[in-house]
Amino acid sequence: MKTESERDKNKRIVREFYESYRLRDLPSSWERYLHPDVVMHVAGFDRKSWLEMDSKLIAAFDDLTITVFDQLAEGDKVATRWQLAGHHTASFLDLPPTGRQASFTATTVDRIEDGKIIDHWSDADFTAFLQELAQA
Repeated sequence: MKTESERDKNKRIVREFYESYRLRDLPSSWERYLHPDVVMHVAGFDRKSWLEMDSKLIAAFDDLTITVFDQLAEGDKVATRWQLAGHHTASFLDLPPTGRQASFTATTVDRIEDGKIIDHWSDADFTAFLQELAQA
């Protein structure tokens, strides 16, 4: 029987983290997948502000899904290309609900330590996503 390699395990942890958003229970997901000392390498965000933003996002898109398209792993880092999509059904960042489907694709790099994400880098065109909603 083949055992899961460290790289495959790290990829699974990251994939399960993103896919857990469909459960809509971010505090539980974050407890399970994010190290308490996770470092956000994204300007203006730390663990608390990231959780606050994503909680608002989930509340505004009642059918929100994250689909993982690709993953590459090297050592303790996992690069993931994924898409977030959903219908805008409640206010989000002062934008009234539009009912429109909106999505964006992101590429992230997460470093795993002790089975949890300890470092997070993200490249996403969130501004275009917000503009898409505002044009409704």
